[in-house]
Amino acid sequence: MDETGKTDEQTAPKIVGSLGAVAKHFGVRRDTVRTNWRSKGMPGEQGNYDLVAIAAWRGRLRRTELDTSELDAIEGGPTAKQVEDAKARRVVADAQRAWAEADLKKLELRIQSENLIPLERVENFLAGLFTDMRRQVCRIGLEMKDGYPVELQEQIKADCDRLVEASLAEVEKAAAALAEVAEDR
Repeated sequence: MDETGKTDEQTAPKIVGSLGAVAKHFGVRRDTVRTNWRSKGMPGEQGNYDLVAIAAWRGRLRRTELDTSELDAIEGGPTAKQVEDAKARRVVADAQRAWAEADLKKLELRIQSENLIPLERVENFLAGLFTDMRRQVCRIGLEMKDGYPVELQEQIKADCDRLVEASLAEVEKAAAALAEVAEDR
């Protein structure tokens, strides 16, 4: 147990590998994590997200988002310390936002310098590649049956088609797994 009364199990890092897993843990949409939380400085890096650290960050973020309407609602007006604390939290929030914006700018520059390829471009390329590949591979049965006796041609075509379909099913499984990995990032 630590000084806050939490057990080691409560404070031990719980690491997940995707933004989707972070979103699921906190009960929010993946887009919220990807576009909103990451831009506000959520801790973690691709493939390594500590849920305990993210929960602590969310708590700090909520405290820094105290706005003037909350100060105005304090009966008798806020004390100088409350105003000072709100200003300090705002400075911290602004600094975190600036860091997040700088990280985003670095990422945009990497994309522009073509060190990274936009996901949409990769998806479009692979979709076209798989479509062309399927079209060509499906012709194997038609091509193979020529040159064999007529009585064997349909059986050869059927056997080739069955093998081609099994192979294409494996390729589609691999493509689906790749798409799932891409979606989590």
